[in-house]
Amino acid sequence: MVEKKGEKSNVGLIKLNRPKALNALNKALMSELGQALQELSDDKNIGCIVLTGGDRAFAGLYGIDTLGGGCEVAMMCDIIYAGENAQFGQPEITLGTIPGAGGTQRLCKAIGKSKAMEMILTANRMNAKDAESAGLVSKVFPVDQTVNEAIKTAEKISEFSKVTVAMCKEAVNACK
Repeated sequence: MVEKKGEKSNVGLIKLNRPKALNALNKALMSELGQALQELSDDKNIGCIVLTGGDRAFAGLYGIDTLGGGCEVAMMCDIIYAGENAQFGQPEITLGTIPGAGGTQRLCKAIGKSKAMEMILTANRMNAKDAESAGLVSKVFPVDQTVNEAIKTAEKISEFSKVTVAMCKEAVNACK
């Protein structure tokens, strides 16, 4: 589901919408997500995009639960806000595979090698507060306020020059 939000309608809101499957990632959902991101990126009025999931789950890797692929998609975002009941994990090892989509590298960069190794090799979960303390999550909010807080931040970012925002993102993404 795609909407424009904010006082100036300059924030794109994408809500993953496969509630029966807890927003499990599959080829169709990822394709639709890519299309929505492209459309909003092409809209000259949109300065920032918020990606959210459903009431019960952000996103999951098909066949696991609300972790795995959802954690990887979240780590692709520039800023992660979490509801206080959020759980993060990389349970792919339980299926005999490794986290995909750059999950291993992004997790290591976000929380450090030791914590990343522990999460990936044990399939242990991290709650929202621990994820915030570890640096995986920027802020934690009550569940019913998370999306609105993300939209507020997105509105603030949208007020700045798109060129300057892009340069800032490129510079930060280049850090090791």
